[in-house]
Amino acid sequence: MPNTFPMLQPLVCFDVQNYQEFLGSVPSLFSTYEFDTMSYITHVRFIPNGCIDLLIPISRSQIDRTDKDYSNNQALILVGAADTLTKIILPENTHYFCIRFAPGVFYWNRRTLPAELFKKILYCENSKDYSPIMPKNLARFESIEKRTAYWMDNVLPCLKKTYLTPAVVQMIHDIVETFGSIRIEELSDKLSYSVRHTNRLFLNALGYGPKTFCKYVRIQNVLFEIKKMPSRGSKSFLQKVCYSDQAHFQREFKEFTGITPRQYIQLLR
Repeated sequence: MPNTFPMLQPLVCFDVQNYQEFLGSVPSLFSTYEFDTMSYITHVRFIPNGCIDLLIPISRSQIDRTDKDYSNNQALILVGAADTLTKIILPENTHYFCIRFAPGVFYWNRRTLPAELFKKILYCENSKDYSPIMPKNLARFESIEKRTAYWMDNVLPCLKKTYLTPAVVQMIHDIVETFGSIRIEELSDKLSYSVRHTNRLFLNALGYGPKTFCKYVRIQNVLFEIKKMPSRGSKSFLQKVCYSDQAHFQREFKEFTGITPRQYIQLLR
């Protein structure tokens, strides 16, 4: 996994069609992706990765320019970070443009700590409060790159960014830099805080503790390595991704993704 985010959602692309993603110029803040749902009600799986995802529906008729009326009654969906595999149900035949905020990063119409959205899925009706994000604005563009540019240039300036304490920002950075192998005692020593206070700071800001975030980052490192070279067997990832033994690796991988490393590799091949 690179030293900058974004975190991966490895199962979404298998649940939908026409999936594509774009890192953009600020992957430390957010990445974008988009997809079409199936011709039937679609179940999409999100693994725990510490991120908040915003799903913006755009009907196929808007994308194809067959519908000149850009009204859309479907809701924007906020998928908060979670500690277990989350499934959401999406309507059929809909195009979604999505933003995945990096851990600790969130922009909305009011300042909102990520912890407020932990383990929550919110359906936000399109209203004047969210007018910059209205699907009709995004439907005018023909590619994910152009929609991302519009989001960056015209939507972000209208929203309020979450601000975390420097201590929490430093902890996120240190955990990512060490690929999730740093101990909580090391984090607290660097900050000159007690372990209890260190845990409380992180938990109050993000909704999950630093130890949990270390797990997220370790799994993301595995996913990144597998995606880079799925021809390798799962055992070859152990040493590089900070797992002490194969049983620990396989148990944690299935806990977060719902499938085994071997099953994920087979999906990619």
